[in-house]
Amino acid sequence: MSIPIRFDWYTWDGKLVAANQGCFTISVTANPGDLHLLGTHLLECNMQDHYKYVGEGVRYVVPLSAPDYMFDLLDPLAILPNNFKEYYK
Repeated sequence: MSIPIRFDWYTWDGKLVAANQGCFTISVTANPGDLHLLGTHLLECNMQDHYKYVGEGVRYVVPLSAPDYMFDLLDPLAILPNNFKEYYK
């Protein structure tokens, strides 16, 4: 059994492209707040698939399970603080 992981998707300049959209699932026994696990799954995803499902120009994703952090899709293993958090309160 698995659970979907949802993200808010942003362009390079912080424009929200899609909210609450998923791109993969994890095991129900896995921790959805495990940033390394989420980054690893994002690394395995194809950028063209992101563009197809979310839209052109996406660059950053914020996991809804850990909203204080974000991932740069060009380097998903680099965990960043959520720089866009203040824009969308």
